[in-house]
Amino acid sequence: AGSTLRAQFLGTSDKQPLEFKVNGLRALRLEPTAGAPNVIGGTAANQITAPTAGGGVLSGSGHRIFNASDYSVIAGGFSNRIQISSPGGFIGGGQLNWIVNSSTNSVIAGGAFNQVSRDHSFIGGGLGQTNRSDFAFIGGGKQNRIEVDSEFSTIGGGNTNTIATNSQYATIGGGRDNIASD
Repeated sequence: AGSTLRAQFLGTSDKQPLEFKVNGLRALRLEPTAGAPNVIGGTAANQITAPTAGGGVLSGSGHRIFNASDYSVIAGGFSNRIQISSPGGFIGGGQLNWIVNSSTNSVIAGGAFNQVSRDHSFIGGGLGQTNRSDFAFIGGGKQNRIEVDSEFSTIGGGNTNTIATNSQYATIGGGRDNIASD
């Protein structure tokens, strides 16, 4: 009671990180930067070069969260990557998901082995999905693909469906082995 915000605080006053531990293990680390601090949650194996949060792996498993883009978040899972020049990127969880260089404001909600390589694109989950077009959407399923220059296209789900290159505004609702082309 009666504390003064600037005079009394929990934290550091130098350029040293602040760690919170549970049962002797790091749960949260706040790292100083030239601007806003980096926030790293989960295991001590998690490392970042830009803002991120959450996740975790078992000690010694070799799986890490890797975030190299400003203003991006990897919330959990393991071996997920957001590469440089992909600000606003988000990976919710899962494993081995990848937002490639220069893929601004793109999202992979979860799943495994999914890849986004364009701006403002989305993969909801599933396995082995590839989204290579701006403003494109894959809801889920397995091994669905939206190729380059197919803006505003959608695959709802299913298995091995493809929206071919230069097929703007194409839609595949689901099913298997469907191809939409210009």
